[in-house]
Amino acid sequence: MKSVSVTGKKWLFKEFNAEDVNYIKENFSLDEIISKLVAIKKIKKHDIKNYLNPSIKNILPNPDILIDLQKGLLNQLLIMIL
Repeated sequence: MKSVSVTGKKWLFKEFNAEDVNYIKENFSLDEIISKLVAIKKIKKHDIKNYLNPSIKNILPNPDILIDLQKGLLNQLLIMIL
């Protein structure tokens, strides 16, 4: 099989770690192609589950670290009371 596209351009195959592919395949019940794609992205082993099943809870930052969040909440409470 030639690694040339229909337009005549050469395919560039990215390298991946075969051990990572086997780990992903065995632990996440994925087929080889999907496992290779995840391995190519070099996602850390402890982050693969969140990558495959994303949730907004894991993506959003902790609201307590937002600057002046408490001030804003107090202002909103005062507006609602008055």
